[in-house]
Amino acid sequence: KFIDWRKIQLVKKRFLQLDTVSEKLIKLHPADLAHIIEDLSVKEGGILMRSLDVKTAAHVMEEADVTFQKAFLRYLGPERAAPLLERISTDEVVDLLKLFSKKEARQFLTVLSPDKQEMVQDLLQYDDESAGGLMTTDYIVARPDWTVGETMSHIKEFSHTMRSLFYVYITDEHDVLKGMVSVRTLLIADKQLPIGKIMKRIGHHATLRVHHKLNKMLKIMTRYNLNSAVVVDNKETLLGIVTIDDILRQLYPSA
Repeated sequence: KFIDWRKIQLVKKRFLQLDTVSEKLIKLHPADLAHIIEDLSVKEGGILMRSLDVKTAAHVMEEADVTFQKAFLRYLGPERAAPLLERISTDEVVDLLKLFSKKEARQFLTVLSPDKQEMVQDLLQYDDESAGGLMTTDYIVARPDWTVGETMSHIKEFSHTMRSLFYVYITDEHDVLKGMVSVRTLLIADKQLPIGKIMKRIGHHATLRVHHKLNKMLKIMTRYNLNSAVVVDNKETLLGIVTIDDILRQLYPSA
């Protein structure tokens, strides 16, 4: 339906190979594109995945089922998988590495940038079904004395690495959480205003701990109507965030 049939050819009378990817195909939601690719063989799906730009391929990879994810990473190998893994959110990379033996996971880990390696290793220590295991370190942090304008410039520089962005989290120089401000608030605020003046404090009961299980996370996020919730330690140091889509994937893994 979405493929330009002039851009395919018959290979060994068994399957059709795309010379170029249809623009309409690329415009599909990554989840829908993932379902299409999952119905292909690893080789055919691999050809289609490799013809996508890295950003799109990363989104599709995050939406694919674990069987395809594992097979496709093995098909690529660590070196060819490196650019893709760099664009995939940190928590998703952690989930991917847990699909492999320790030896294989280490091979994929070593091709990541030092910063990404450190973040992934930090998350690997937590149980899969805990807040620590679900959280990501892909978020934007700012300081209380930054102006709205400075914060917006910071967002523009780093937001391309984010899967989603609802809030900016405000911390001190020791990474202790002070509050948060929504992107919507930043968009309408005076650019010269320090964000410490417009941030919202986060109550102790509205934060997650690394050991919290799914029911506890659901209770907190529902009670305080949170799209994403912060994970802190006993000193209120910001460790990561859990997003509502991470929760939904735990509830409906086959969706």
